[in-house]
Amino acid sequence: MWLDRFARVDNNLVVVGISESGEEHLIPLKLMHQHRLPKPRVPRSMFVTSLSSWTQASAAQYASMFGITKGVTNHHVVYKFRKGNFTVMVSALELQRALMSCPSQVVGMLYHPQGIDLMCAPLLGEGTFEMRMLQKRTIKNTLRTADKFVRRLDWFYPFPSAYRAWKSVYRHATNGKIAMTLPNAEIQCSVQGERDGNTIYARDICIFRITPLEEPLEWAQSIRREFKFHGTKAARHLQAQISDSRLQTRNGDWKLTDEEWAAVEPLIHTVGVHYGRPSKFDLRQIIDCIIEKLGACKSWNEVGGEVTSKSVIANYHRRMRNDGRWERVVKVLNELRSARRS
Repeated sequence: MWLDRFARVDNNLVVVGISESGEEHLIPLKLMHQHRLPKPRVPRSMFVTSLSSWTQASAAQYASMFGITKGVTNHHVVYKFRKGNFTVMVSALELQRALMSCPSQVVGMLYHPQGIDLMCAPLLGEGTFEMRMLQKRTIKNTLRTADKFVRRLDWFYPFPSAYRAWKSVYRHATNGKIAMTLPNAEIQCSVQGERDGNTIYARDICIFRITPLEEPLEWAQSIRREFKFHGTKAARHLQAQISDSRLQTRNGDWKLTDEEWAAVEPLIHTVGVHYGRPSKFDLRQIIDCIIEKLGACKSWNEVGGEVTSKSVIANYHRRMRNDGRWERVVKVLNELRSARRS
Protein backbone atom coordinates (compact mmCIF):
# COMPACT_ATOMS: atom_id res chain seq x y z
CA MET A 1 0.00 0.00 0.00
CA TRP A 2 1.20 3.53 -0.84
CA LEU A 3 0.72 6.11 1.92
CA ASP A 4 -0.19 9.17 -0.11
CA ARG A 5 -1.09 12.06 2.18
CA PHE A 6 -2.53 13.21 5.50
CA ALA A 7 -6.14 14.13 6.14
CA ARG A 8 -8.17 15.13 9.20
CA VAL A 9 -11.05 13.07 10.57
CA ASP A 10 -12.79 14.48 13.67
CA ASN A 11 -9.84 16.88 13.96
CA ASN A 12 -7.35 13.98 14.18
CA LEU A 13 -4.58 13.34 11.67
CA VAL A 14 -4.99 10.16 9.65
CA VAL A 15 -3.09 8.83 6.66
CA VAL A 16 -4.71 8.17 3.30
CA GLY A 17 -3.37 4.92 1.87
CA ILE A 18 -3.84 3.79 -1.73
CA SER A 19 -3.98 0.12 -2.74
CA GLU A 20 -2.95 -1.29 -6.11
CA SER A 21 -6.57 -1.08 -7.26
CA GLY A 22 -6.60 2.66 -6.49
CA GLU A 23 -8.91 2.24 -3.49
CA GLU A 24 -8.28 4.70 -0.64
CA HIS A 25 -8.06 3.66 3.02
CA LEU A 26 -7.89 5.81 6.16
CA ILE A 27 -5.12 4.66 8.51
CA PRO A 28 -4.57 5.86 12.11
CA LEU A 29 -1.21 7.43 12.90
CA LYS A 30 -0.15 4.59 15.20
CA LEU A 31 -0.68 2.03 12.44
CA MET A 32 0.88 3.91 9.54
CA HIS A 33 4.32 2.34 9.99
CA GLN A 34 2.82 -1.13 9.56
CA HIS A 35 1.93 -0.34 5.95
CA ARG A 36 4.87 -0.58 3.59
CA LEU A 37 5.47 -1.23 -0.07
CA PRO A 38 6.47 -4.80 -1.07
CA LYS A 39 10.10 -5.61 -0.31
CA PRO A 40 12.15 -6.68 -3.36
CA ARG A 41 14.62 -9.56 -3.18
CA VAL A 42 17.60 -7.66 -4.58
CA PRO A 43 21.03 -6.79 -3.17
CA ARG A 44 21.61 -3.69 -1.10
CA SER A 45 23.71 -0.79 -2.33
CA MET A 46 25.93 1.30 -0.05
CA PHE A 47 26.17 5.08 -0.47
CA VAL A 48 27.65 8.10 1.25
CA THR A 49 25.58 11.19 0.46
CA SER A 50 24.82 14.66 1.78
CA LEU A 51 21.12 15.04 2.58
CA SER A 52 21.18 18.76 1.74
CA SER A 53 22.07 17.91 -1.88
CA TRP A 54 18.90 15.83 -2.43
CA THR A 55 16.22 17.14 -4.76
CA GLN A 56 12.55 16.27 -5.26
CA ALA A 57 11.38 13.61 -7.71
CA SER A 58 8.06 12.31 -9.04
CA ALA A 59 5.93 10.45 -6.48
CA ALA A 60 3.86 8.87 -9.26
CA GLN A 61 6.99 7.49 -10.94
CA TYR A 62 8.25 6.09 -7.64
CA ALA A 63 4.94 4.49 -6.62
CA SER A 64 4.41 2.96 -10.06
CA MET A 65 7.55 0.83 -9.61
CA PHE A 66 5.72 -0.91 -6.76
CA GLY A 67 2.47 -1.43 -8.67
CA ILE A 68 0.62 1.68 -7.44
CA THR A 69 -0.50 3.50 -10.58
CA LYS A 70 -3.84 5.11 -9.64
CA GLY A 71 -4.64 8.10 -7.47
CA VAL A 72 -1.06 9.03 -6.49
CA THR A 73 -0.55 12.72 -5.70
CA ASN A 74 2.58 14.72 -4.95
CA HIS A 75 1.61 15.12 -1.28
CA HIS A 76 4.00 12.32 -0.36
CA VAL A 77 7.34 13.86 -1.28
CA VAL A 78 9.95 11.67 -2.94
CA TYR A 79 13.60 12.71 -2.93
CA LYS A 80 16.44 11.68 -5.22
CA PHE A 81 20.22 11.86 -5.20
CA ARG A 82 22.92 10.89 -7.66
CA LYS A 83 26.02 8.90 -6.78
CA GLY A 84 28.39 7.46 -9.34
CA ASN A 85 26.35 5.65 -11.97
CA PHE A 86 23.19 5.58 -9.90
CA THR A 87 20.17 7.78 -9.25
CA VAL A 88 18.48 6.79 -5.99
CA MET A 89 14.89 7.75 -5.18
CA VAL A 90 13.72 7.68 -1.54
CA SER A 91 10.25 8.46 -0.21
CA ALA A 92 9.92 10.89 2.69
CA LEU A 93 8.35 8.24 4.90
CA GLU A 94 11.19 5.77 4.35
CA LEU A 95 13.67 8.53 5.18
CA GLN A 96 11.74 9.35 8.37
CA ARG A 97 11.82 5.68 9.37
CA ALA A 98 15.57 5.52 8.80
CA LEU A 99 16.38 8.76 10.62
CA MET A 100 13.96 8.57 13.53
CA SER A 101 13.23 4.90 14.13
CA CYS A 102 10.26 5.87 16.31
CA PRO A 103 8.67 3.17 18.47
CA SER A 104 4.93 3.01 17.75
CA GLN A 105 4.20 4.36 21.22
CA VAL A 106 5.78 7.75 20.44
CA VAL A 107 4.71 8.25 16.84
CA GLY A 108 2.16 10.72 18.20
CA MET A 109 5.06 12.80 19.54
CA LEU A 110 6.54 13.05 16.06
CA TYR A 111 3.24 14.43 14.77
CA HIS A 112 2.91 16.99 17.56
CA PRO A 113 3.96 20.67 17.44
CA GLN A 114 6.13 20.35 20.59
CA GLY A 115 6.79 16.62 20.37
CA ILE A 116 10.56 16.56 20.67
CA ASP A 117 10.51 19.08 23.55
CA LEU A 118 7.97 16.96 25.43
CA MET A 119 10.14 13.85 25.04
CA CYS A 120 13.56 15.08 26.03
CA ALA A 121 15.61 17.97 27.37
CA PRO A 122 19.34 18.65 27.75
CA LEU A 123 20.83 18.24 31.21
CA LEU A 124 23.66 20.78 31.32
CA GLY A 125 26.83 20.40 33.35
CA GLU A 126 30.06 22.35 33.46
CA GLY A 127 31.19 22.15 29.84
CA THR A 128 29.15 18.97 29.25
CA PHE A 129 25.58 17.91 28.70
CA GLU A 130 23.46 14.83 28.22
CA MET A 131 20.00 14.30 26.80
CA ARG A 132 17.47 13.29 29.45
CA MET A 133 14.31 11.45 28.39
CA LEU A 134 11.07 12.85 29.79
CA GLN A 135 8.83 10.07 28.43
CA LYS A 136 10.57 6.87 29.55
CA ARG A 137 7.35 5.20 30.64
CA THR A 138 5.85 5.73 27.21
CA ILE A 139 8.44 3.50 25.53
CA LYS A 140 9.49 1.18 28.35
CA ASN A 141 7.83 -1.86 26.75
CA THR A 142 9.98 -1.67 23.61
CA LEU A 143 13.41 -1.20 25.13
CA ARG A 144 15.38 -2.48 22.12
CA THR A 145 13.64 -0.05 19.79
CA ALA A 146 13.57 2.66 22.45
CA ASP A 147 17.34 2.60 23.00
CA LYS A 148 17.91 3.06 19.29
CA PHE A 149 15.41 5.90 19.27
CA VAL A 150 16.84 7.67 22.32
CA ARG A 151 20.39 7.65 20.88
CA ARG A 152 19.16 9.57 17.85
CA LEU A 153 17.84 12.41 19.97
CA ASP A 154 21.50 13.25 20.76
CA TRP A 155 21.73 14.41 17.15
CA PHE A 156 18.23 15.80 16.60
CA TYR A 157 18.14 18.16 19.57
CA PRO A 158 21.51 20.05 19.60
CA PHE A 159 22.00 20.53 15.82
CA PRO A 160 19.84 23.32 14.36
CA SER A 161 18.91 21.78 10.98
CA ALA A 162 18.26 18.36 12.57
CA TYR A 163 15.93 19.98 15.10
CA ARG A 164 14.14 21.82 12.29
CA ALA A 165 13.86 18.56 10.34
CA TRP A 166 12.06 16.88 13.26
CA LYS A 167 9.67 19.80 13.74
CA SER A 168 8.98 20.01 10.00
CA VAL A 169 7.39 16.55 9.93
CA TYR A 170 4.35 17.81 11.86
CA ARG A 171 4.25 21.13 10.01
CA HIS A 172 4.09 19.35 6.65
CA ALA A 173 1.50 16.89 7.99
CA THR A 174 -0.87 19.72 8.94
CA ASN A 175 -0.74 20.76 5.28
CA GLY A 176 -1.57 17.23 4.17
CA LYS A 177 1.98 16.35 3.12
CA ILE A 178 4.23 13.44 4.05
CA ALA A 179 7.55 15.26 3.94
CA MET A 180 10.37 16.73 5.98
CA THR A 181 12.90 19.53 5.70
CA LEU A 182 16.21 17.85 4.97
CA PRO A 183 18.93 18.36 7.60
CA ASN A 184 22.47 19.47 6.83
CA ALA A 185 24.29 16.19 7.34
CA GLU A 186 26.17 13.46 5.51
CA ILE A 187 24.94 9.90 5.87
CA GLN A 188 26.41 6.49 5.18
CA CYS A 189 23.53 4.24 4.25
CA SER A 190 22.48 1.10 2.42
CA VAL A 191 19.39 1.06 0.23
CA GLN A 192 17.31 -1.76 -1.17
CA GLY A 193 14.58 -1.40 -3.76
CA GLU A 194 13.37 -1.93 -7.28
CA ARG A 195 15.77 -1.15 -10.11
CA ASP A 196 15.16 0.27 -13.56
CA GLY A 197 18.46 0.67 -15.38
CA ASN A 198 20.69 2.78 -13.14
CA THR A 199 17.80 4.12 -11.06
CA ILE A 200 17.12 2.55 -7.66
CA TYR A 201 13.66 3.06 -6.14
CA ALA A 202 14.53 2.56 -2.48
CA ARG A 203 11.94 0.61 -0.50
CA ASP A 204 14.23 0.36 2.51
CA ILE A 205 17.05 2.58 3.69
CA CYS A 206 19.33 1.75 6.61
CA ILE A 207 21.52 4.54 8.00
CA PHE A 208 24.76 3.48 9.68
CA ARG A 209 26.42 6.80 10.33
CA ILE A 210 25.49 10.49 10.36
CA THR A 211 28.06 13.27 10.23
CA PRO A 212 26.56 16.75 10.84
CA LEU A 213 27.79 19.40 8.39
CA GLU A 214 27.05 22.22 10.82
CA GLU A 215 27.99 23.34 14.30
CA PRO A 216 25.77 22.42 17.28
CA LEU A 217 24.18 25.03 19.52
CA GLU A 218 26.54 26.88 21.84
CA TRP A 219 25.63 24.85 24.93
CA ALA A 220 26.36 21.57 23.08
CA GLN A 221 29.90 22.24 21.83
CA SER A 222 31.20 19.16 23.66
CA ILE A 223 28.99 16.79 21.66
CA ARG A 224 30.57 14.29 19.28
CA ARG A 225 30.59 15.06 15.56
CA GLU A 226 29.64 11.62 14.31
CA PHE A 227 26.67 9.44 15.25
CA LYS A 228 26.42 5.71 14.65
CA PHE A 229 22.84 4.55 14.19
CA HIS A 230 23.57 0.83 13.83
CA GLY A 231 26.21 -1.43 15.35
CA THR A 232 29.12 -3.11 13.58
CA LYS A 233 27.29 -6.45 13.46
CA ALA A 234 24.49 -4.98 11.33
CA ALA A 235 27.02 -3.20 9.15
CA ARG A 236 28.95 -6.42 8.50
CA HIS A 237 25.74 -8.28 7.68
CA LEU A 238 24.68 -5.69 5.13
CA GLN A 239 28.16 -5.22 3.71
CA ALA A 240 27.92 -8.64 2.03
CA GLN A 241 24.89 -7.49 0.02
CA ILE A 242 26.14 -4.14 -1.23
CA SER A 243 27.17 -2.57 -4.50
CA ASP A 244 29.97 -0.05 -5.07
CA SER A 245 28.61 3.15 -6.58
CA ARG A 246 32.13 4.43 -7.31
CA LEU A 247 32.67 1.96 -10.15
CA GLN A 248 32.30 3.25 -13.70
CA THR A 249 31.37 1.36 -16.84
CA ARG A 250 33.38 1.36 -20.03
CA ASN A 251 30.73 2.25 -22.60
CA GLY A 252 28.26 0.06 -20.75
CA ASP A 253 30.70 -2.83 -20.32
CA TRP A 254 32.08 -3.77 -16.91
CA LYS A 255 34.87 -6.09 -18.09
CA LEU A 256 38.53 -5.06 -17.87
CA THR A 257 40.47 -4.16 -21.00
CA ASP A 258 44.01 -5.48 -21.46
CA GLU A 259 45.35 -2.04 -20.45
CA GLU A 260 43.22 -2.00 -17.30
CA TRP A 261 44.18 -5.54 -16.37
CA ALA A 262 47.87 -4.68 -16.74
CA ALA A 263 47.39 -1.85 -14.22
CA VAL A 264 45.16 -3.80 -11.82
CA GLU A 265 46.93 -7.19 -11.78
CA PRO A 266 49.94 -6.06 -9.68
CA LEU A 267 47.51 -4.83 -7.01
CA ILE A 268 45.76 -8.19 -6.63
CA HIS A 269 48.40 -10.76 -7.68
CA THR A 270 48.38 -12.36 -4.23
CA VAL A 271 44.64 -13.08 -4.37
CA GLY A 272 43.99 -16.79 -4.28
CA VAL A 273 47.47 -17.72 -3.03
CA HIS A 274 47.61 -19.90 0.07
CA TYR A 275 50.89 -21.18 1.50
CA GLY A 276 52.71 -20.76 -1.82
CA ARG A 277 50.17 -22.60 -3.99
CA PRO A 278 49.05 -20.80 -7.18
CA SER A 279 45.39 -19.97 -7.70
CA LYS A 280 43.46 -22.48 -9.78
CA PHE A 281 41.07 -19.74 -10.95
CA ASP A 282 41.49 -17.12 -13.68
CA LEU A 283 42.01 -13.97 -11.62
CA ARG A 284 41.04 -11.62 -14.42
CA GLN A 285 37.67 -13.32 -14.79
CA ILE A 286 37.20 -13.25 -11.02
CA ILE A 287 37.82 -9.49 -10.97
CA ASP A 288 35.48 -9.01 -13.93
CA CYS A 289 32.74 -10.80 -11.99
CA ILE A 290 33.31 -8.69 -8.86
CA ILE A 291 33.25 -5.44 -10.84
CA GLU A 292 30.03 -6.45 -12.62
CA LYS A 293 28.34 -7.50 -9.37
CA LEU A 294 29.23 -4.33 -7.48
CA GLY A 295 28.96 -1.90 -10.38
CA ALA A 296 25.64 -3.18 -11.77
CA CYS A 297 24.17 -3.90 -8.31
CA LYS A 298 23.66 -7.58 -9.06
CA SER A 299 23.56 -10.50 -6.65
CA TRP A 300 26.48 -12.94 -6.41
CA ASN A 301 24.18 -15.51 -8.02
CA GLU A 302 23.93 -13.42 -11.17
CA VAL A 303 27.67 -13.25 -11.89
CA GLY A 304 30.26 -15.95 -12.37
CA GLY A 305 28.47 -18.40 -14.59
CA GLU A 306 31.13 -20.76 -15.91
CA VAL A 307 33.97 -18.95 -14.12
CA THR A 308 33.46 -20.41 -10.63
CA SER A 309 30.94 -20.53 -7.79
CA LYS A 310 29.42 -17.46 -6.19
CA SER A 311 31.08 -18.26 -2.85
CA VAL A 312 34.56 -18.21 -4.40
CA ILE A 313 33.95 -14.83 -6.07
CA ALA A 314 32.45 -13.37 -2.88
CA ASN A 315 35.40 -14.65 -0.83
CA TYR A 316 37.89 -13.03 -3.21
CA HIS A 317 36.11 -9.71 -2.83
CA ARG A 318 35.84 -10.03 0.96
CA ARG A 319 39.57 -10.70 1.34
CA MET A 320 40.53 -7.81 -0.95
CA ARG A 321 38.14 -5.47 0.85
CA ASN A 322 39.43 -6.45 4.27
CA ASP A 323 43.13 -5.99 3.46
CA GLY A 324 42.68 -2.77 1.46
CA ARG A 325 43.44 -4.08 -2.03
CA TRP A 326 39.93 -3.46 -3.31
CA GLU A 327 40.22 0.26 -2.53
CA ARG A 328 43.39 0.44 -4.63
CA VAL A 329 41.77 -1.48 -7.49
CA VAL A 330 38.78 0.89 -7.60
CA LYS A 331 41.03 3.97 -7.45
CA VAL A 332 43.24 2.84 -10.34
CA LEU A 333 40.34 1.62 -12.45
CA ASN A 334 38.39 4.86 -12.02
CA GLU A 335 41.45 6.92 -12.92
CA LEU A 336 41.87 4.97 -16.16
CA ARG A 337 38.19 5.13 -17.14
CA SER A 338 37.86 8.82 -16.21
CA ALA A 339 40.94 9.67 -18.27
CA ARG A 340 39.52 7.84 -21.26
CA ARG A 341 36.30 9.85 -21.08
CA SER A 342 38.05 13.23 -20.87
